[in-house]
Amino acid sequence: MLAVFSLGRLNRRIFHWFNGLSRLTGRRLWSKITIFGDSLVAFVLVFPLINLRPDIVWAFAWATLCTSIVVHVLKRGIKARRPPAVLARGEYILIGPRHNLHAYPSGHSATVFSLAGVLVLSIPFSLPRLLLILAAVLTACSRMVVGVHWPLDVLAGALIGWSAAWAGFALAALTPWAFSPLSP
Repeated sequence: MLAVFSLGRLNRRIFHWFNGLSRLTGRRLWSKITIFGDSLVAFVLVFPLINLRPDIVWAFAWATLCTSIVVHVLKRGIKARRPPAVLARGEYILIGPRHNLHAYPSGHSATVFSLAGVLVLSIPFSLPRLLLILAAVLTACSRMVVGVHWPLDVLAGALIGWSAAWAGFALAALTPWAFSPLSP
């Protein structure tokens, strides 16, 4: 019981640190960064590869399906409350709409990590891989800065998304017809 209490306090402390970053950088920056975790935005980013690298698009489609199933089952089953439902109004900064329920896990974090994971698994170069991972971390952390997720939500989402990227490639390999370009 003491471990759960301590973890809860640490979760809050980390949340407050990230949530306070908007005081230094402004709110607008984080409202823009956080949209990269939206599934539709992620598909818009990956879709131009459909003819050049259909394997990436197909793996991402499978990864997104896996991510969505796991995230939504957990959100509905756990029903964790988000920071706005737990903290007093003056205790945090909210950027964007107020959400109260279904905190765990972060769907935006899962989406951006599944996208980054698929891309990292697809390219051989180290620097772009590092930049993709950093972009995913920044996007996932933005969920705390905008005030709608706890650190544990973000971490769980990242782990789900990263795992889903691997699953996406495994499932895509079962459908080799999807690895052919759409047109000559």
